[in-house]
Amino acid sequence: MRLDFVTLKLFVAVAEEGSIAAAAAREHVVASAVSKRVAGLEADLGVALLARHAKGVSLTPAGEVLLQRARDILRSVETTALEIGDFTRDGQALIRLAANHSSMVQFLPGDLASFLAAHPRAKVDLVERLSADVVRAVADGLADVGIFFWPLVPQGLDVYPYRGDELVLAVPAGHELAGTGPIAFEQAARFGFIGYFPSLSISAVVPEFVGRTFSRVRVHIANFEATCRMVEEGLGIALLPQANVLAYARQGRLACVRLTDPWAHRRLQLCVRAGAPVRRSVREFAEHLSQRATQAPAGS
Repeated sequence: MRLDFVTLKLFVAVAEEGSIAAAAAREHVVASAVSKRVAGLEADLGVALLARHAKGVSLTPAGEVLLQRARDILRSVETTALEIGDFTRDGQALIRLAANHSSMVQFLPGDLASFLAAHPRAKVDLVERLSADVVRAVADGLADVGIFFWPLVPQGLDVYPYRGDELVLAVPAGHELAGTGPIAFEQAARFGFIGYFPSLSISAVVPEFVGRTFSRVRVHIANFEATCRMVEEGLGIALLPQANVLAYARQGRLACVRLTDPWAHRRLQLCVRAGAPVRRSVREFAEHLSQRATQAPAGS
């Protein structure tokens, strides 16, 4: 008896397609090879699995039983492959994570440290991307888990809440806005800004920034830390994630001004591919991030 993986896969394709020709097209093999495999399987088992007729094939009662068992076997093989695929050549589980800048500087250091402490054989390959590119990387299978900003609506992905993030104004120490309470963004729109390339997340999801201030952008720069340094030198003010500004503000090198605009309070989201089998290490990692998010203080 030869219940090999390839033959079982072809048999399932024939059963699901109702035609040897259609199954051959689906599996990218010639129809004669499919027919020979199924006939050999019937000979080995000593029972007819298919009823052949002019419009195609249908399953015999024995074929129905084998279809159920074959699906179980194939699913088990795929699960085994996924589990083995968890590991790199050095025996460590590899997880590919794509994340935007704000999550990397605020939340991921602690979340990664706690996960790796609990899973010492895991390895995380972390790459920084813009939010739109994070979503694309996960959808295309180039990343296992992604962290991005709402309100992007990714197709074909399962999305879960992660953390909160706040945009603030970074202004030079001594600036007339320094020391003020929360203000509306409109009150700052008259000042010169240090801006962003149009593809960056802030410009993409905050139309007020592009529409009201682009003509007053004095310096275009994509690096948040470099932006803070330029604000410190008095080249302009900037719209930045709060985490990037606080370290400079605590040292008195610039001031952090909070905003009352609803869009200034953003939500980070966690995403994985929808409907695709998920490796155990990836599932555990995503669950760990979700659990850390639920345990975080309100507003963080």
